[in-house]
Amino acid sequence: SPVETITITLNCSSLERCPPPRATDGIATGRATGADSTDSDGGSKFRGACYFETTAPSLMSINGNTMVYEWDVDAGGSANWNIWHWA
Repeated sequence: SPVETITITLNCSSLERCPPPRATDGIATGRATGADSTDSDGGSKFRGACYFETTAPSLMSINGNTMVYEWDVDAGGSANWNIWHWA
């Protein structure tokens, strides 16, 4: 199966304060679980699985799928969240 990459760039220091995936026709709500480690420069790296639910037609490809993620936060609080799922 091909792997679809979804990249979400966020500016937040805590996953609880990060906005959910959004589109013009709605949002997706979800939950994540994983493990973290701290970088020598004060940033953090999180790796795990996440799940989203949505009724937005443009986000239906992520609805109910288990996805894996890499979420990296630098010392200044800027975050990059890369999410993959198998299409």
